[in-house]
This record gives sequence, structure tokens and C-alpha cells, in this order.
Amino acid sequence: MNGKAALSGCTIPIYLTVSKAHEDVLKSTKQPVPPPYIGTGLIDTGAMMSCIDPQVVKRLRLVPTGRMNVLTPSTGATPHATLKYDVSMHIFEPKSNYMLSRAVAVAESELQPQGLDAIIGMDVLSHCLLIVDGTCGEFKLGI
Repeated sequence: MNGKAALSGCTIPIYLTVSKAHEDVLKSTKQPVPPPYIGTGLIDTGAMMSCIDPQVVKRLRLVPTGRMNVLTPSTGATPHATLKYDVSMHIFEPKSNYMLSRAVAVAESELQPQGLDAIIGMDVLSHCLLIVDGTCGEFKLGI
């Protein structure tokens, strides 16, 4: 997948769904499975784990799997408490018709003010090849 590398970062379309375990529970209790959430994900090699916006949580009707403390540049040495969720993250490569699907634990973070629905961290990117050519303003993500 090729994209534009802008000063605001490298973004790609991303598909988010409930985890397989959550889907199985919904089906066994005859509840509807929410449709996939299609949004914008920021490729972030500085993030150890992926994050999703609260609107994604709401639309997918996710249930927290726990709480966690995260450190960010803005919090400094003081951790920020947030909720954790299990989701399936899907990245589609149109040229090869291949899709990378990863079950991941994600942190909840306010992202939509930045025009984002998800941050794709190293928990997912470690399964990809990422090349950023800043001189040309392009990136390639191989899945």
C-alpha cells in the first residue's frame, strides 16, 4: 500500500471489528454483531500499542477488558489511566487483495479532534514492512 507522507503523519484506511471472542459471545446470546468501523489510522512507530477513539468504542459497543496506565509525551513521568479493549484490526492491501488482520488489545484515547480514529502502533506494525521516503513525501506499507 502506498500513501502520502505528510508533516501530519502517514495515514491509511483501517477496518476495526469486535474481537472474535466478543463476536462469539454476541452470537451465542443472539445479539447483533456491530458492522465494521471504517476509519483513518495513523501509523505511529513511537507507539508500543495501538489506540482507538471513544467513538469507535461506542459504535462497536465494546466492553472494557481492563484498565491500564500509559505514558505519553504530554503526561511526562505521570501515567494516564485509560480503558483497554480487545478488537480486530484489519489493513487491506488492494493491489494484492491481501488483508492483515490482527487481534489486539488497544487503549482508548481521544483521537478524533486530530481527524483520526485509530493509532496503529508497533503491536501491529511489527508484522509489516514500512518504508517512509520523506524526500518524496511517500510511504509504503507492506503487509
